[in-house]
Amino acid sequence: MISFLRGLIISGAVHGILFFLVLKFNKKYNSKSNYYLSLVVLFLSLNNLYYWLVDTYTYEGNFLEYIYMPWGVLIVPYFYLFVRSFLELKINRKYIFIPFYFFLLGHSLILVNDLILKIRISKKIMHFFFSLEEYVIAVFSIYVIVKALLQIKKYKKEVKSSLVKQTNWLKLILFCGVVTCAFLALLSILSNYFDIGHIDLKLRYLVWILLALLIYLVGYLGVYHNILYKERKTIRESIQKVDKSKNDIGLDIKDKIISEKLYLRNDISLTLLADEFKLNQSYLSHIFNKSNDINFISFINKLRIEEAKNMLLDERFFDYTIVSIGLEAGFNSKSTFYKAFKKETGLSPVQFKKGNLS
Repeated sequence: MISFLRGLIISGAVHGILFFLVLKFNKKYNSKSNYYLSLVVLFLSLNNLYYWLVDTYTYEGNFLEYIYMPWGVLIVPYFYLFVRSFLELKINRKYIFIPFYFFLLGHSLILVNDLILKIRISKKIMHFFFSLEEYVIAVFSIYVIVKALLQIKKYKKEVKSSLVKQTNWLKLILFCGVVTCAFLALLSILSNYFDIGHIDLKLRYLVWILLALLIYLVGYLGVYHNILYKERKTIRESIQKVDKSKNDIGLDIKDKIISEKLYLRNDISLTLLADEFKLNQSYLSHIFNKSNDINFISFINKLRIEEAKNMLLDERFFDYTIVSIGLEAGFNSKSTFYKAFKKETGLSPVQFKKGNLS
């Protein structure tokens, strides 16, 4: 049974290191967020590899006995950086690596003492230092995880998009991290203050197995959802750019019609404008309607009615017939003019003129 558990631990560690190398050197996965993710998996793997070496006594009596890095302190901070990079937020590293530097310094001093100074340090002090490291890893990790969860919550609140569903897997990983850290802290308390004997080792095997499974979970979900999120975001941005360009064309047509008073031409049509803008007529109609919230004919008639209303109230044209004004405004016939005018104003041209001049 022990051999099987050790096999799972070393298997997870080896796969994690291979995963790191694939992400590191495969251009397909080359991104900042994947870089942080690969480091998370690497540190998880190295952490488990160290415990495997300790458990199998492989490190004793050779140079491995003097090589130790507090990898565990780096796992959650780098996952936090991955979360911020995944959400495309500013990366802030001011304080997040302080625990790592502290314990790195402590282990470096221990190494210097073992190799050079040879000062005898009591087992109690060494036990306290390693226990402190476990407590700090657990507590600090939970703090960073909560901070990451709050960041995700804030992101979901600010970004009103279906893309926020792509962050649910992050919460799953962070939840697993909280459970693992809490279990590790509880285990440290039990082993330090209670005599739990062989149960301690079995429980630690459980932690290492959880970490091995976490390597696979973080690796697979991280790469899959990171690629999915980036692809969806790129597609969405591309669509938005296309929509924006459509709106720009629609607005350009509208401005041209108004500035050059093309609506006064009784032959103005989508066909003429499509030829000028070198676009398909049905496509031009679609983007014009979308960008102006009104169809082309209604837009032209609205401008013609406004022009006719101005002429009807202009004293220079008091002697002009209503039909002449309608035709000058761009309409093809008296009936078309009267029908459009009545629909827009609720009055006939004559009623409108009398009502505004009386």
